[in-house]
Amino acid sequence: MKTKSFVSSFLSYQRTSADEIQQGSKALADVLEIDLPMLKKMKPKDAAPLAGPSACDRCGRVVYG
Repeated sequence: MKTKSFVSSFLSYQRTSADEIQQGSKALADVLEIDLPMLKKMKPKDAAPLAGPSACDRCGRVVYG
C-alpha cells in the first residue's frame, strides 16, 4: 500500500489536551447560549421571498415554488 504510507507521512497525529477540550466545550456552550437565540431572531437580508403559487406557462396547472 504505497498510497497509504504516502498519505500517512503528511498527516500528523492530533493530540488534544483535556484543557483544550474544556475550552472548546465552553466556547460551544457560549455560542449556543448567547449567539444562537440572537441569530434565530435575525432575518437574513439576502433571503429570497417565498414564492407563491403560479401557473405553468405550458399546461396552465398551478405550480408551487
